[in-house]
Amino acid sequence: MLVERQMIPEGLAEMAPGPELAAALAELDLARLSGYDAVVVMQAYGRLEAHVQARKATVMAEVGLYVPAPGDMTKMAVPDKYSADEIRAALTLTRRAAEREYAFAHALAARLPAVRDALNAGQIDKPRALVFCDWLEDVPADLARAVADHLLPAAGRHTTSELKDKIKRLLLAADPSWARRRYERALQRRRVEGTLLPDGTAGITGHQLPLDQAAAAITRVDAIAQQAKRAGLHIPIDHIRTDIFLGLLDGTFTGLDDAQIAAALLQIGRPRPEEDDYDDQLVDNPQDGPGEGPGDGPDTGAGGGPGGGPAGGPGDGPNGKSGGGSDDRPSPSSGSVPEPASEPAWAPPEGLKAGFAAGEIRVQVSTLMHLDDLPAELAGWGPLHAHLARRMAKAQINSQWRYAVCDDDGRLLHAGITRHRPRGWPRRPARDYRPLAEPGPTRGAETKRRRVSARSRGIVELQIPRALLRLWQADLASLGGWAPLIADIIGQVDQAEQCPERSDAGDRRRFAATRLRRWIQIRDRVCCHPGCRAPATRTELDHTQAYGDGGTTTHTNLAATCTHDHDLRDHGWQLTQTAPGHLTWISRTGHHYPIHPPPVIEPLPEPNPQTTDHDPAETDPLPPPWEAAPIWAESIPSRQPPTNPSQGETSH
Repeated sequence: MLVERQMIPEGLAEMAPGPELAAALAELDLARLSGYDAVVVMQAYGRLEAHVQARKATVMAEVGLYVPAPGDMTKMAVPDKYSADEIRAALTLTRRAAEREYAFAHALAARLPAVRDALNAGQIDKPRALVFCDWLEDVPADLARAVADHLLPAAGRHTTSELKDKIKRLLLAADPSWARRRYERALQRRRVEGTLLPDGTAGITGHQLPLDQAAAAITRVDAIAQQAKRAGLHIPIDHIRTDIFLGLLDGTFTGLDDAQIAAALLQIGRPRPEEDDYDDQLVDNPQDGPGEGPGDGPDTGAGGGPGGGPAGGPGDGPNGKSGGGSDDRPSPSSGSVPEPASEPAWAPPEGLKAGFAAGEIRVQVSTLMHLDDLPAELAGWGPLHAHLARRMAKAQINSQWRYAVCDDDGRLLHAGITRHRPRGWPRRPARDYRPLAEPGPTRGAETKRRRVSARSRGIVELQIPRALLRLWQADLASLGGWAPLIADIIGQVDQAEQCPERSDAGDRRRFAATRLRRWIQIRDRVCCHPGCRAPATRTELDHTQAYGDGGTTTHTNLAATCTHDHDLRDHGWQLTQTAPGHLTWISRTGHHYPIHPPPVIEPLPEPNPQTTDHDPAETDPLPPPWEAAPIWAESIPSRQPPTNPSQGETSH
């Protein structure tokens, strides 16, 4: 099919970025361009994009300087710690992303105006401008500008890697002590981050680490792995290194020397039942005494019993025995959960400690009961598939188990804790949660230690629609080993609905009681500032109307805010709460950013019947275990063995 060629305007390749170029590009029919002209248009869009990025950075640098005076032109001379927060709210960015964007914008405006002008003219793009800003960050301003002036004329013809090398070479020649200062400055920003990867696994990354300690840590992990491999552990060396790395971090190998760790790895490596089959192994737990379940100690002190609402509810019931679940997966509405035959459960090697809990797992009870496969969530990380959620919940059987009963829209109706656990879920070895220091003289210090201890044990949030709870109430016997746990929650909900406590109970108390704190955490889910994803369990409770100004300590006047966002109110920001959980942040410039609490149970589509489960091992076989593969490498080693021995060994 022939189409008439679209001719591009004469001089488009040399046209400066701006409104004229944007208008010329907007009139083109991109489908009718020749191949040669399409490249010219692509380059023109690149120049226009760089121009827009420069203009955006210029105004962004200005936004961070305004003081809290709407309509006024007063600005700070230099930005402060909270300059990036308006950008975070206005563009819906995370705090780290907003701070990086603002640092880039301010550097262009204050330190590197020539780089900003080159970006504005389309001579370089944003990645190259970022190279200049990052590598000249801790360099004296006059030297930074001299390096930029020297490299900018040809910067657009160099890749970002080439540009970094040229900047580094110039700086080392001009200032031999620059590398040391850069290294020491970077150490001041050292940190460890956890990231949920697209495939559902996780990454743990250390940034700006001391090189000597990082190298020593890598060497130790590799030495233990090689020792375990020589002792007969027949799994890929990368898997052994990973198990050692995680075991050293989560406390599993605390107190063991390297030889003991290698021995423990051999014991752990023997066959054992699948974690997700624990429901099908009924195990009596004689260590569970009446009246005290696992994991609820510090969080259930005075005023901390389970609650049916924001003001709390009835006290805790005794811990009863219960039966097991099933993998038959009947529907939640009709579901009978039969009890299978009993088998002994796998136990970890003697002396091996339980690691710290993964955190706060949020999952629907029906998913734990194998009635459905709805996604769960690990707070602060992201969604989990059902199989992994069950494994993690079972691993945190010693954690605090909360329940959240919701209405048809997924909004919170009742919240509390339960001391019951489903029978058949084997208990994990208890971990010593002694505080790091002896108890202090103040109540505040003791409370802080108890909260850290509770966080170390983790939380399992059991989400239940109220309609489903009432459906189960009519036939508890069909729930098998889950019946006592569900009955306990039903009893607490019934008592809360029949005898609700006063909504203003404790409203003149300065600090919220445990039940009220738990209610706010479940209701708000995360820090209430726009773009902040800090889990509510790691935040502070902020009085919307300040306590000193007569504000009450109730769910209508409290919200979860992280430490940084709590401090915003002392630096020009305001906060109002029109309804429980419905807040509006008012920035320094007078802009309003409304926030609404997300549903506890989010609406989800029905499963696609065309999808089927498959064994990943059938389609994604593991690579051969290259024992000599290095843990510290510049690139990923080849996993393909040599096809011809005469070609020599594959390099790793």
